[in-house]
Amino acid sequence: MTTATEVASEVWELAGGSAGSIDALTFEGPPQVLPSVFDVTATATGVVGSALLAIAEFDSVRRGSDVLPVVVDSRHATWSFRDEKHVLVDGESPQVWADLSGYYATADGFVQIHANFPHHAARALEALGLPADASRQQVETNLARRHRLDVEDLIVGYDGICSALRSLDEWREHPHAKHLGATPPLARTARPVSDGANPSGPAAAEPRVGAPLDGVRVLDLTRILAGPVAARTMAAFGAEVLRVGADGLASHELSVALTSVGKRFTHIDLRSDAGRSVLLDLAASADVVLTAFRPGSLADLGIDNRALRAVRPDVVIAELSAFGSTGPWGGRRGFDSITQTASGIAHEGMLAAGTDSPTPLPCQLLDYASGYLLAAGVVRSLTDRLSSGAGFDIEVVLARTGRWLEAMGRVDGGLEVPIPTSADVADYQVERDSPFGRLKHMSQPGTIAGQSGSWTVGPERPGQSPPTWQPE
Repeated sequence: MTTATEVASEVWELAGGSAGSIDALTFEGPPQVLPSVFDVTATATGVVGSALLAIAEFDSVRRGSDVLPVVVDSRHATWSFRDEKHVLVDGESPQVWADLSGYYATADGFVQIHANFPHHAARALEALGLPADASRQQVETNLARRHRLDVEDLIVGYDGICSALRSLDEWREHPHAKHLGATPPLARTARPVSDGANPSGPAAAEPRVGAPLDGVRVLDLTRILAGPVAARTMAAFGAEVLRVGADGLASHELSVALTSVGKRFTHIDLRSDAGRSVLLDLAASADVVLTAFRPGSLADLGIDNRALRAVRPDVVIAELSAFGSTGPWGGRRGFDSITQTASGIAHEGMLAAGTDSPTPLPCQLLDYASGYLLAAGVVRSLTDRLSSGAGFDIEVVLARTGRWLEAMGRVDGGLEVPIPTSADVADYQVERDSPFGRLKHMSQPGTIAGQSGSWTVGPERPGQSPPTWQPE
């Protein structure tokens, strides 16, 4: 069984952190707080710790002092990965999944269809030859006579989102799994410093009384769920985060409500020359650009990494995707649950639980863990940039995060841990008014020098704010 300290130490090394700084991080709470054969608790707790340690280190370098102590409670960290299970909107539990989303039995196993966005539902129904108003029962009847891999190919061929349920052995033999190989869950590359460049961004060794990430600007071009979590974490400790969407771009209201706390939310039409110009103007004064659109889609609009580096050579660019940008499945659409289904995690859970249907993780760990991996890599890069002036490229892939989790081994008796109740998580929740109603949701886990992170703005409705940074 892996410990949270071992997880955090591995992430810290991947993020380029010095060995001595890890001593500032401590953990408390039970070793297992969610039921799973996988080591969900250690992974969740460890990645949260590594991200907060990076934030504490950045703050210490700017203050010219030792790294302040970071403490993470396993219950708070891990249960926060289930935020959507306990969130209340005006005292009610909102619907998380659309009717057509979920697992379906086929002639030779199962498939999962992700249909939370209307256009994804429409594509799946079109692929199956069903009417636009088809019911779930109609989809079940249609799929019962088909083969799972054929269904996957068919719906993906219509630009829908679907995966066949695979075993771990099947996934290991899959060409894309072999392409990903044993690559680490966090890839971080420093870009060469341009001739004559000076360290930029928030200056080091300044007298400071504000939050650890005060002065850091994050351009958040992400949605559902990992990318927004990374930006939300940085916002909780003082970063200015501007989230970018567009009119007509589908969104999930509950996800927006939960992941846009601490952020302003603007709309920019990147299909127009004017919109692309606005985005590049924002990027020119951003410290971080987070992207999580399908690989290649921003480049198709004329906003590739080269364009971002041209306006801000030392910018930290962090990219997230489900399956990566290269290989047989490079650029394939996906979400946490789809990745669990494709890569054997849901099948392994089914075997461990002795059930006859797919059994995914008890939380969206691939999304949340990937978000904290992004945050750790980004903030560590900001720290290195203070002295070197270099820019950095960060990449996190959900399928790699899943492989990393699987490689940690299994937890004996892990399925015997109870699911937390609403009363269990209540002490870790906060309430706020929002355009979506009165929200009760999980607070930011972890403390730095005894201080919790918190969000001072948002959430906002999509497009509520203008596309500008706040005045300095």
